[in-house]
Amino acid sequence: MIRTFAALLLAAALAACASTAPYGAATKPNGPGYSEMRIENDRYRVSYRGGANAEEANNRALYRAAELAVQQGYDWFIVDQRVVEPGQRSGPSFSVGVGGGSYGRNTSVGVGTSVGIPIGGGAKADASLEARFGKGPKPADANAYDARQIMQSLRPTSG
Repeated sequence: MIRTFAALLLAAALAACASTAPYGAATKPNGPGYSEMRIENDRYRVSYRGGANAEEANNRALYRAAELAVQQGYDWFIVDQRVVEPGQRSGPSFSVGVGGGSYGRNTSVGVGTSVGIPIGGGAKADASLEARFGKGPKPADANAYDARQIMQSLRPTSG
């Protein structure tokens, strides 16, 4: 019975570590997903929270910027600012508790231990970028992206 429970717990922990929230808009402030804010007619701040790692968070922010560019009738975008914050994974924890009590002439002492295993996958990575949109041929800039090519090459596989 204990082996079965341990196997199920290990499987749940591994599944949680490998899982990523589906690509989509954040449904609450600071929730997982993308969000954007228009800064000017051709400039947006795009964020993605909850990537499994820094690369995924960055790619999903780029993908959202590409979606916005195409939706607004633009061909390309330049990333003027970018911040990627890798999530700090928390490991297992161990704790010990000691307690005592007495009742009449009887006294007892108890010791308890616990091991905590984070099955939620720990902290997730976040990315934020400021994108400036444009039309026509893509500029010869290392931070310039063709919006339609990004939508093809970075299309999220989940969600």
